[in-house]
Parts: sequence; C-alpha cells; structure tokens
Amino acid sequence: MLAGTDGLIAECRVPLPCSSIQAWAGSTSAFGIVALSGSSSGRFPRGHVTLAEVRGLDLNVLGCKLTNTRVLDGCLFLVDDHIYLAAADGQGYLTVWNYLASDVPLRAWQAHTGAAERVICRPHATFQCLSCGVDGKARLWDVPRFTEIQAFGVGRDHCGAVTDVACSPAGDAFGATRGEECRLLDIRSNRTLSTLGIRSEASSCAWSQDGFTIAVGGADGVLALFDVRLNGNPLTAVQTFT
Repeated sequence: MLAGTDGLIAECRVPLPCSSIQAWAGSTSAFGIVALSGSSSGRFPRGHVTLAEVRGLDLNVLGCKLTNTRVLDGCLFLVDDHIYLAAADGQGYLTVWNYLASDVPLRAWQAHTGAAERVICRPHATFQCLSCGVDGKARLWDVPRFTEIQAFGVGRDHCGAVTDVACSPAGDAFGATRGEECRLLDIRSNRTLSTLGIRSEASSCAWSQDGFTIAVGGADGVLALFDVRLNGNPLTAVQTFT
C-alpha cells in the first residue's frame, strides 16, 4: 500500500497479534523491521518472528519464523552482516537462527527460569548477546557456542523480574530494570556502577548514542532521564501520558 494522506507508507500482515517491533540497520538504501507476534490462546502457544525490509515505498517480507512458544520480546541481529537472529520467549528459552542459511533454528536453549523478557546485542563484541528474565538475572551469551559467559544478579537479593536490559554504546556496561530502579553494571567486573531510582515500577530502559544519558520508563507513564556521570541524580522526568 502506497502512502496516503495519513502518511502511511506500506503495510504487511504478520501471522499473530504483534507484541513488539524493532528496527535494524540494513544497507545504505534500506532498513529493516523485526516484528514479534504471538498468542497464548489454544492448547499450543505459538510465536512468530517476521523480518521485513523497507526500500522506498515498498515493504518486502523477507521471512517468517515459527518459534516453539509464545514470543514475548527481544529480537536482534548480531554484527554488520546480520548473520544471527535471536528471540526470547515466555518459557525462558532463547532461539537462534542463521537467518541467511535456513529457516530451521540452530538451537533453542533454556536461558532463564520462567519467562525470558528481553535479548539484545552487545555492541563491539563478536557474536555476544545479553538476556534478562523473571528469575532476576541478566546473562551474557556466546551465541555461536550457545554458552553462558557470565550471569549478573540484579538487586541485593538477586531475585525479582528483570524487565529490560540496555547496553551502553561502548558495550562495556548495561542497564537493567527491576522493581523501582535501573541498575547500571560493569560487564567485565560485574560491579554495580550506579542505581537509578524512579517513582514506580521500572519497565524499560534505553541508552543514548553518546553513552552519557539513560532513559528509564516507569509504570506510571513517567520517562526519567539520567546523566550516568552524575551518580544517579535525574536530569528530568517527562510525563508520557495523562
């Protein structure tokens, strides 16, 4: 469908209700969208990962992959040639494909006890990804070997759901949301760098491209911005809805 008066460029259909989308960098003339969709209804939960490439006013669906369980969140491409694609699901599994080679997953393994909430690429690290789950852990993985490099306990008692993770642009630290805080950890030393508190349940976080600012989203609709150099003092807070 071409653009209309409402600004719509193109549209495509995914097999199940869409739960999350994520953009990825394609060639110089295109970018891609990864759509995560799933359903927990029926006897057998299902999840799909749909990859689409946008070129001009055209949206081309490159492929659609079925996962064994309902996809929650966390789809990613690793390194510049987009070899590996990973998805996290509601039973704590990470599923990895070589997207260019086959629709058949390379492997699916139990990464977390309970649901895996998110999986992201670690910048400037060859074939490494970071996941988090309701078991209170964030875990760093070697994707080609399907092995855990390191586990990070988020919080004093290392329990409670970790709802989101975000790596710094340099790939040396990450933020993890849990409870009413976002904890910043150094990846190499597993040391807590700072604890950023907000007024409600922290649900998501994102790092600025310059590495100086992290945004933390709360259940009360407030987006808090922190300068990571100020040891947890918030820059400002924005009400995202009323």
